[in-house]
Amino acid sequence: MMKHVHTILVFLTVFTFLSCENRKNKILSEKEQQQYDSLTTLAVSNYQSKNFAPSFQFYKEAFAITDTAKSDLYGAACSAALAGNKAEAFKYLDLALENGWHNITHLKIDKDLNGLHNTEKWKAYLEKMTRKLEVVEAGYNKPVQKELLQIYEDDQLTRREFVEAVDKYQGTGQAYKIDSLGTLMVSIDEKNMKKLAGILDKYGWLGPEQVGEMANTTIFLVIQHADHATQMKYLPRMREAVKKGYAKPAQLAMLEDRTALGEGKKQIYGSQLYTDDKNEQYLAPMIDPDHADQRRKQAGLEPLSKYLLRFGLTWDVNQYKKDLPRLEKLAKEEQE
Repeated sequence: MMKHVHTILVFLTVFTFLSCENRKNKILSEKEQQQYDSLTTLAVSNYQSKNFAPSFQFYKEAFAITDTAKSDLYGAACSAALAGNKAEAFKYLDLALENGWHNITHLKIDKDLNGLHNTEKWKAYLEKMTRKLEVVEAGYNKPVQKELLQIYEDDQLTRREFVEAVDKYQGTGQAYKIDSLGTLMVSIDEKNMKKLAGILDKYGWLGPEQVGEMANTTIFLVIQHADHATQMKYLPRMREAVKKGYAKPAQLAMLEDRTALGEGKKQIYGSQLYTDDKNEQYLAPMIDPDHADQRRKQAGLEPLSKYLLRFGLTWDVNQYKKDLPRLEKLAKEEQE
């Protein structure tokens, strides 16, 4: 099977870049922030274990501290929907929308919400979000936004299929289906990069206020999924985009990690995971593990403990340091 780097591929828009929302909307004490992070980490852990009702309950406990983090509100809606609690799912979708969650493209393809699709409330919610977006997006470059959102959909749908194939066919006599989808994914990535290059050449790096948050994030996504030479080409432009507010520091942190690993160096922020020959994921080699969360906080990324749970992993800094020589050897093999 083709080797591949695991990062946030399918769930990027739900969870990424928003770990500091609470600080932006309500100033929490250090103790409150720790409690909130602990509860949402438990919510994510239970979601990953398919314990959706407990996951939703932990989200609700966290929202007693603050309920303005749009990504967590959306996550709670997903857990509620998967637990069969449609009323609560719609309640938290509404709250997510009120707090700025406008990603209708992801909403429509998110399988977590399939249980809501056959309800009248679902149709009403889509209409409500569409009306909201018409106001929010009145000054956007709509043709370019539309093209970027289609690129996003192509990128994510293929990755969903790839991840599902890995889960279904790894270690079976049909593993060739994984390679087939992997080849298709690379082909789509190349086509998307050509489209994006044309957009960047014509318009420059478009910020959220020009095309919306999701279309803006798509620019990063396509570059992150491109080959190493292309990533290195656009890395300086992304650094400038962050300085101008056209891209998020968290996005840049992930591209910095990806390019560092591509250069045979250690990553800085711990955003990149590799998969070994047994299909077990591990955190790629990282500099100074003891201060990783400080660096992640500065970049707007969530703590490693919460992030790694999304991949079914736990964060133990002392164990990681002991394992680092072995992980460096595995990573070297990954690059060969």
